[in-house]
This record gives sequence, C-alpha cells and structure tokens, in this order.
Amino acid sequence: MFFITAIIYLVLTFTFTRLLRLLEHRLSGGANYTVYGSQSSSAAQIEIRTEGQEPR
Repeated sequence: MFFITAIIYLVLTFTFTRLLRLLEHRLSGGANYTVYGSQSSSAAQIEIRTEGQEPR
C-alpha cells in the first residue's frame, strides 16, 4: 500500500511542478522591459536588460 501511495505522490508532485513552471514562464513576460516612474520622481525611467542585449 505504501508503494502505491508513493507512486501517486511522485506523479502528482511532478505534474504540478511542471504546470507551475509553465505558468511562471508565461507570467514572466519578455526578457527586456522598462519601468516608468517612481515614488520620488515621476520622470524616472529604469531599463532592465538581460546580458548580451543591446540598449534600445
């Protein structure tokens, strides 16, 4: 009985992990993005780029 429960747990854990990774990947959006505005200055602009990306 323990072996069957362990197999079910393994399958469910693997399945939910893959689904959560897929969801996280979809929610992450593009690799490059720009944040406009801040609490201290409305003209603030922050560009976030990954390595190897050219500035816009």
